[in-house]
Amino acid sequence: MIVQGIHIPEELIKSFTEGKVVVFAGAGVSMQAPSNCPSFDKLADRIAEGTGLNRESAPIDQFLGKVASRGVDIRSKAVELLSNSSYNNVHKAILRLFPTPEQIKVITTNFDLLFEKCADEENIKIPRIFSAPAMPMGRSFTGLVHLHGDTNFSSELILDDKAFGEAYITDSWAARFMTDVCMHYITVFIGYSFNDTIMQYFARALSHNSMPRYIITSEADELWGHKGFEAIIYPHQQYDLHEKFLIELSNILQRDYF
Repeated sequence: MIVQGIHIPEELIKSFTEGKVVVFAGAGVSMQAPSNCPSFDKLADRIAEGTGLNRESAPIDQFLGKVASRGVDIRSKAVELLSNSSYNNVHKAILRLFPTPEQIKVITTNFDLLFEKCADEENIKIPRIFSAPAMPMGRSFTGLVHLHGDTNFSSELILDDKAFGEAYITDSWAARFMTDVCMHYITVFIGYSFNDTIMQYFARALSHNSMPRYIITSEADELWGHKGFEAIIYPHQQYDLHEKFLIELSNILQRDYF
């Protein structure tokens, strides 16, 4: 099927109607107006303001660990920087990709509460809401999952290398949850880039023997193929088209296309 000039597999649309899809929502979802939230790297830079530290080429999680070691409360600063945003059309479109509220399965690595704000104002009932480290069963959940925590509980935010290491390597609760989800559901990633720090941790958790994985992206398909993703590509940096694509796709699914 062609939606706003972008090809989307018919089997993926059918899987949405059958409740077989989980959507992962990354920073790119909340960066669009009127939300205007910072990307993870911009958030790190703003948290570090006044410390004299320069991130340069250091991995973002390691840089934030260094900032924290200087006595900066990086989690409280993140909450402060993310607490006054509004939801945008992409938040609404993602929730409406599921034909009924009972089918909503969204996992976000964003700390903001914009999906909740959207659901409240648009009268969309999210079945349940979970936040790290309290995860549901990946194979059978419905609702919204804040995989890296949310601004209501600043102490639980997964921000620096120590927290990421615990979540994905030593304690590995996030990795186990990711594996369980991807073994039982088709997954669609929205708002992520190939070089995102978060994608590097995801790579440790994702098995190539899982269900099909899609990424909606403007980046070249060959970047994603070896990671086990099928890319649904929109033209580079045409974010308005990306938004229109998701809105039209959600409208198709709400009309019970099949």
